Amino acid sequence: MTTTQRVRTILEQLRGLLENDGLDGRPKELLREAEIRIGEAAREISETSNLLEKEKLVTGIWYYVYLDPDWTLLTFRTDDHGEGVDHLGVWGTHIVTLLKAHYKLDDRTAGRIRETAYGMPRGRVDRIEPDIHKVGERPGDWMFYHGEDFPTGLTEESEHRKLISAFGLSRLAAKAPDKIRFEPSKHERMVPEEKALLQKLLNLNIPY
Repeated sequence: MTTTQRVRTILEQLRGLLENDGLDGRPKELLREAEIRIGEAAREISETSNLLEKEKLVTGIWYYVYLDPDWTLLTFRTDDHGEGVDHLGVWGTHIVTLLKAHYKLDDRTAGRIRETAYGMPRGRVDRIEPDIHKVGERPGDWMFYHGEDFPTGLTEESEHRKLISAFGLSRLAAKAPDKIRFEPSKHERMVPEEKALLQKLLNLNIPY
């Protein structure tokens, strides 16, 4: 039985009690209030479910790329790049090309930069599936996993809003903010050796 179905069952039981002429006074008032609250909850659940069905909500990955003098947020959604989109592939295919053009790098240097995919801040967006989840996870939540290393100078709260919008989740965030969570992950942390190599190859002190 789904949550919506359980709520409807409880509502039917409450209505049955309310129709009992022998019930009056405070108990009846409490039952009426409970019916109203449960009805409101049922509508919210229904609206959220409809929103999830109608909106184009997607997963994917992101990078913060330093293009001197600014950080640039780049997002790669699964609806554009496929379900298998990953950081190594995106780094080699898109970001190295971008860095090569911006910093006017030669082919040899650009080739070395391919080795530094974990040298800039990154993250991924996943949805906790109802039938596949770990203990402690909440099925249906949208998870923004990051390395707890948003670039210095950027406001984390503002960047959260940008990421939510970039992955089509703004309306869901407004309607059911508890369904969207930002969580640190060691798998998304930058690798110090790759940070150092990247800065050396670019001959630049990147303001992490």
